[in-house]
Amino acid sequence: MAVERASLYGTSNIGVFVVATNEYALVPRDVPPKFVESISQTLGIDHEHVIRCSIDGSRIIGALVAGNSRGLLLPKTIMPSEALMLKKALGAEIAVDVLPTKYTALGNLILVNDRAALVFRNFEKRVIQRLADVLDVEVSIGRIADIDVVGSAAAVNNKGLMLPPQASANEIKSLSNYFKVQVADVGTINRGKPFIRAGLVVNDKGALAGDETTGPELVHIEQIFGLTGV
Repeated sequence: MAVERASLYGTSNIGVFVVATNEYALVPRDVPPKFVESISQTLGIDHEHVIRCSIDGSRIIGALVAGNSRGLLLPKTIMPSEALMLKKALGAEIAVDVLPTKYTALGNLILVNDRAALVFRNFEKRVIQRLADVLDVEVSIGRIADIDVVGSAAAVNNKGLMLPPQASANEIKSLSNYFKVQVADVGTINRGKPFIRAGLVVNDKGALAGDETTGPELVHIEQIFGLTGV
């Protein structure tokens, strides 16, 4: 199926621990083999590109890194050995860089697909330029429904954008145009939770949603992200 439910470490907030693009996925070192298999099959990522890793010794990879099909951004707290391992594992095709900012929860602060990025409004200008260069996208600063943590509040692939329920009609329209997606709408995850990315891992081929996600929420995810019939 294009959309499956999953849990990790006893929680439905799987997006805190995992990040995925069309080309690769990063998961904690100690995830069960069954979870790696689920990532590979549901998101259409080869096993060798589902990379077990840590960030500064932590499991919360999805909260700490941000990336798209062309690049990966790492926080300054990452250990040199961890950064080197990721560079080797991803190869020359994926640009990997440490973002020189005091803000380390990059996954919570950057919403990105392969066309554009919306980022935390307090990022420094030099950081925004570095981000644009590594991910090779247009970058804008902003908020979503008065929420600063844009990376955890919403989720986007190259087909669709899901925003929290309090997002306005104007935000939906403008962000849809900005990310150049076919569908944009509000939604929830894990039985009504508004911080969508915290409970969702999605690319253009499929999605893993937290195991508390309801049937209607799953259908909405399929429709927004263009996963029906995938």
